[in-house]
Amino acid sequence: MRKYYKSLSERECRGYAAIEAAKLATGGRKYVMKLFGMSYKRLLRGIKEISAEEFARADAGRIRLVGGGRKKNPRIS
Repeated sequence: MRKYYKSLSERECRGYAAIEAAKLATGGRKYVMKLFGMSYKRLLRGIKEISAEEFARADAGRIRLVGGGRKKNPRIS
């Protein structure tokens, strides 16, 4: 389970962890957080994404939003 988790993108990791936590019901969130070494905030974001069906609609070709990431330094070229 951990090997599969590590092979996923950030967004997919959150979704997978949220699904696993939902399967376990009582104590599932705490167990999944400890198993994957993730924060509660990150797990809640995954749960929110799945419940809002945001997970299914997202553009499959992109992991980050347009303009996301580190900006280029104009002095270094």
